[in-house]
Amino acid sequence: MAGPEANRFILSSHMDHFSWQDGWPITFKTLLGESLFLQEGEQHRRNRKLLRPAFHGRALAGYLETMVEISDRYFKQWEQLGTFAWFPEMKKLTFEIASILSCDYYSSTM
Repeated sequence: MAGPEANRFILSSHMDHFSWQDGWPITFKTLLGESLFLQEGEQHRRNRKLLRPAFHGRALAGYLETMVEISDRYFKQWEQLGTFAWFPEMKKLTFEIASILSCDYYSSTM
C-alpha cells in the first residue's frame, strides 16, 4: 500500500484494523513506553484529539528556537562528559523539550 489514500486507510479511516503495539520490537516499546504512537482504539483517539492542537499550525512555529536552545545546552554537557550512554541522555533531552514546549503551549492558550 502506498500513497495518500493508503495512508488515510491505515492511519485514519481503518486504523482499528491494525495493531500499533504488536508490530514493534521490545526495544521500541521500551523507548516509547505508553506513548500515543503505541496506543490503540479509543485511548489513542482520545489522546490524539487532546494533543492535536499542540502539533499544528501556529503552535509549531515557536518550537524550533526552544528546541535548538535546549539541544545546544545538552551538546555542551555531552562534550564535557566525553563518554556517556546515549539512551538515557536522549530520553532526558526529549523529555525536557517536550515538557517545556507543552508548558509553553498550554500556558499561551489559557
